[in-house]
Amino acid sequence: MSQQQWGAPPPPQQWGAPPQPQSGGTWSQGRAPWQGGNAGWSGQTYASGPTQQRGTAQYPQAQWQAPGGSWQQAPSGWQAPGGGWPPPPRRQRSGFGTLIKIVLAVIGLLVLFSLANSVLNGLVSGGGAAPLPQNSGEPNYQNEGYVPPAVSETPPPVPGPRNLDAAERLVTANPLYDQTVPVPTNCRMSNTKPLQQMSASEKEAHFNEQVACLMTVWINPVEDAGFELPRPQVYVYTSPIKTACGDFDTVNAAYCTADQRIYYSDELLDSLSTEAANGAYAGELVLAHEFGHAVQARTAILISERVLESETTTKAASQELSRRIEVQADCFAGAYVQSVTRSQNLTASDLANLKQVTHSIGDDILSGREGYVGGHGTGAARQNWFTRGLGDAQVGVCNSFTAPSEEVR
Repeated sequence: MSQQQWGAPPPPQQWGAPPQPQSGGTWSQGRAPWQGGNAGWSGQTYASGPTQQRGTAQYPQAQWQAPGGSWQQAPSGWQAPGGGWPPPPRRQRSGFGTLIKIVLAVIGLLVLFSLANSVLNGLVSGGGAAPLPQNSGEPNYQNEGYVPPAVSETPPPVPGPRNLDAAERLVTANPLYDQTVPVPTNCRMSNTKPLQQMSASEKEAHFNEQVACLMTVWINPVEDAGFELPRPQVYVYTSPIKTACGDFDTVNAAYCTADQRIYYSDELLDSLSTEAANGAYAGELVLAHEFGHAVQARTAILISERVLESETTTKAASQELSRRIEVQADCFAGAYVQSVTRSQNLTASDLANLKQVTHSIGDDILSGREGYVGGHGTGAARQNWFTRGLGDAQVGVCNSFTAPSEEVR
């Protein structure tokens, strides 16, 4: 594959005309640092909404009362009227009554022993109660009640920064990094046959169904960070295609910000090694990477990176920013795979193969030049960032914009 594949963003002028940067700006009060604004921002702190004031419940002290008046202690030496209760008449004891008492006593001892044994069996080392038996069936899937929306035909504009300062903050301290992805989620796919056996139309239906899974994973982090996440459309094409982001060749996959759609070549898997192409979820990994660019776009990271990249004065600086955006998309793909591993029945061997896929698309691997530095990252770097997302539900582990340069080569 060429260096423009696996989500290579088009040139800056094709990204829906990013806003012109202005120097000297800062975060503004009460408004998000991208065009169009977003209520809830104040300085550098995002308020997701009013929080309820928590108080301490006050419970009145219980006061016992005797019927008809207050509870009182009988005075000492109290006697019943008439100078004391007369002694009860003596009754002659019978052997049968004694036997009844003995039987009742034995039954009581047995009950007490049973209760004591139950308590002892319910204790574990350390004094805690024994845990309840765990359900060995389905895991506690997250976001089970979420219903993905229909494809957004007219999505809202992709947000971008108002100035350079805002662009820097949006890539390095984006509120998305404070969120977590739900793990695990229940990804339901109707077509489960190998991707290589699907026709172009079947792949398109399959990928659009996978987008529903991707929405289930990413909707909460994106919206909790204060952004919108409309559902993108996936187009699988079989010949070179003209898009709002330019011409795409027959071996490509890309997210286009101009129309907020994902384009996926029908021949993409054929360009991978046989081992990678035949591995479970390799094609879905590509889509997860492209959806990662959609998440970046909808959270103003993508356009902010383009604005910062347009201000660079050297090719090396420009390529480093490009690599940061690409390895972050790899990390977002890893976060998604982590979330659906259980429901998609991915094995440890499958995950190992996906790590190898990310390694195989590194700049140095594709170019065949050891040590080559390009705009996407080396195989080692891409594999490392994918693995980070795979191993941690915190989106902040994917903050590639504050990572040392050697980690994004």
